[in-house]
Amino acid sequence: MSEGRHVYLTNDNSSQACNVIGSTTEIAFEIQKLQMQLSHKDETIEFQKREIARLEEIIELMKK
Repeated sequence: MSEGRHVYLTNDNSSQACNVIGSTTEIAFEIQKLQMQLSHKDETIEFQKREIARLEEIIELMKK
């Protein structure tokens, strides 16, 4: 490895895999990938909140 080159390690908690990132392009790609994962998680959370609200409405209607 050349002097001055930075190496970043990323780890996915769902597996034992570890990625070694050493270039600016790889870092930018990894950042974009992580941003997409966060966005997807946010969308999933919002969907689950709406589903919980609908289920709570159904429960209330069934109680009547």
